[in-house]
Amino acid sequence: MSERRTIPIRHAAMSVAKSCASIFVTLVICFLVLRFSPDGPFSNHLRVNPEIAARISDRFRFGSPIWDQFWTYTFGAMQGDFGPSFIFREYSVG
Repeated sequence: MSERRTIPIRHAAMSVAKSCASIFVTLVICFLVLRFSPDGPFSNHLRVNPEIAARISDRFRFGSPIWDQFWTYTFGAMQGDFGPSFIFREYSVG
């Protein structure tokens, strides 16, 4: 009888593990696509005052190492916080 009970528990544990792995892979892909997109906020066709560009870069942490940006993004996403909105300056997405 105990063997019959462990099969559903094992199945549920495997489903949870696969779901977590799938979410993590999706998170990594989203981060990499957004991070390495060809047009950033300072694309070549826009002329931005260097002081304003520096403020925006600091606010969105573009100067941080990529691993720091990834972990900040990951832990924020786990808490439902996706950072400041690019459109609505006063709001956070999350």
